[in-house]
Amino acid sequence: MFIGVGIWVGVTLGIMYPYFKFREKKFLVENTGFGIRNFSFKAHKSDFYSIYTLASVWMVVLLVLGFVVTQISTVGSVSAPPPEVNDHGAGNTLAWHPPMLLVVGIVAGVLAIIAYLDTALTNLVLSKTEMRGIRIHSRLKIAPMMILYFTNLAAIAVSFGLLIPWARVRMTRYRITNITVLVRGDLDSFIARETDAEQATGDEMSDVFNVDIGV
Repeated sequence: MFIGVGIWVGVTLGIMYPYFKFREKKFLVENTGFGIRNFSFKAHKSDFYSIYTLASVWMVVLLVLGFVVTQISTVGSVSAPPPEVNDHGAGNTLAWHPPMLLVVGIVAGVLAIIAYLDTALTNLVLSKTEMRGIRIHSRLKIAPMMILYFTNLAAIAVSFGLLIPWARVRMTRYRITNITVLVRGDLDSFIARETDAEQATGDEMSDVFNVDIGV
């Protein structure tokens, strides 16, 4: 199933990629459960297309701005006077560095788009995941996620990768603190009921196959 959709993603030049992610998330959620019950996925493919369409628009705007800045910097570098030379004969190499600023701006823009996708998709998938009597609510915010992405990347770069575990802990802590499980009724009763149902199912299967599962 996923192989066929993946092929169409390439054939359609990525147009079907949101649909591929929709099918992937739906498969994962509906094959995950607790006790004898599986979760249900209430999202629609249009929800994924909305998120990826907005991200694509941002990416196009970023590319257009990058092209415009490149053209302006090219014209500026041609018409700019030669760099000043100090008493030691060295030029002022820090006077004009638009390419460096352009690279920094593009990297920041890409990280912002990635943070948006991560935030929007996480909120969508978790908030549309339900089980009878249980719902999950995710309230991640784009701005804090962007700050986490930027600071984590800077810390990882400065530490040559040594702070990767620290960065993952920061990201995981933020995610967990912004996820709420909404239960209709008593959570302890639900857990006990599903645990008993799972135990009963195991006992019945052991009787069917005449297998002693006792410890």
